[in-house]
Amino acid sequence: MGVKTVVCFLLSTAIAIVLGLVTSNIIGVGTGVTIQQTTQSVSAAKEVSMLDTLINIIPNNPFEALSKQNLLQIIFFALILGFSLMKIGEPAKPLLDMFRAGQEAMKEITNIVLEFTPYGVKLRVLRDRFHS
Repeated sequence: MGVKTVVCFLLSTAIAIVLGLVTSNIIGVGTGVTIQQTTQSVSAAKEVSMLDTLINIIPNNPFEALSKQNLLQIIFFALILGFSLMKIGEPAKPLLDMFRAGQEAMKEITNIVLEFTPYGVKLRVLRDRFHS
């Protein structure tokens, strides 16, 4: 499952990059825009090696990775946690049950939000009509 997750992540990223580049070249994003140069000095971007990138995938603190929304670190931590829970076996069942219950709760929250979405859109349209 972990390999499938990483492959899906890489494939969706590659598709998004290709679609973005093709679309921006077709539309001609930035054509005719001139940017004025300023005299401020700009520091050179730090060059990052492939080894540094691989090392940065491993989070120092999983909660910091979650708060900074660093997806590669989050996925790495989730994979390691999943593998360790699989290896533990039966003693990990209560934690797995908690995760499953959390997943079900999040699904239900999503369903509730989706049920109320049309009302929110309608209220926003009405608000925009009266305020403009």
